Amino acid sequence: MSVETFQDRLREAIEANDETGGSISPGEISGNRDEAMRRVREASKGILYHDGSNVDFEKQVLEVSKNQYMHNMAISIMSSQFQLLQVAISERV
Repeated sequence: MSVETFQDRLREAIEANDETGGSISPGEISGNRDEAMRRVREASKGILYHDGSNVDFEKQVLEVSKNQYMHNMAISIMSSQFQLLQVAISERV
């Protein structure tokens, strides 16, 4: 996306906000009023960052956090399963 296209869409979103007289919440996408902001958000997904990637840093941190949570949960389940196997092998209850 070119800088000019982004600026045009941002300008449209600001004008749409001025016409309604209210503020637009960054996370709010509803109805015709927020169509311009939705288009800006959609267009900004394709921005290429200075490191050569198009992945947002916050999204990367979120994915790492989810991966760590899933890893810890898998380790916990495996540990429980090994404890059950150990009890079964030693024939103790």
